Amino acid sequence: MTLSGEPAPKVKSSVHILVVEDDADIRHIMVLALRDEGYEVEEAASGQSALDLLDRGGTHPEIILLDMKMPGMDGEQFARRYRELYGRHAQIILVTAANEASVHRPKIDADSHISKPFDIGELLDKVSALVRRPQL
Repeated sequence: MTLSGEPAPKVKSSVHILVVEDDADIRHIMVLALRDEGYEVEEAASGQSALDLLDRGGTHPEIILLDMKMPGMDGEQFARRYRELYGRHAQIILVTAANEASVHRPKIDADSHISKPFDIGELLDKVSALVRRPQL
């Protein structure tokens, strides 16, 4: 089901995205919008639950949308551990308050960032730009 209440379109993309966000409402909206665009999306409410999902072989995402401020394992700790375990397999989009992006982005070697609060169109544009960008 889409945000407008219409049936979701068939998946037109094989791009896997992992949304790591502790705010259930924000996570839900992000997941719906991305699925509505045809992406395959997994979600996790914390850094640790995201690592657990990856450890179980649930997915190997090409893009990770990562909130920085989460209880327990925060975004920075998750990114560090993810890179230790999986290298640079996934591109990371940092999701954080505007005044924190310049501090956190270089620390985790994020590929892009979105400042909260954000517009869904901006989210989709950032994801689309990374999908089109060649991986090194």
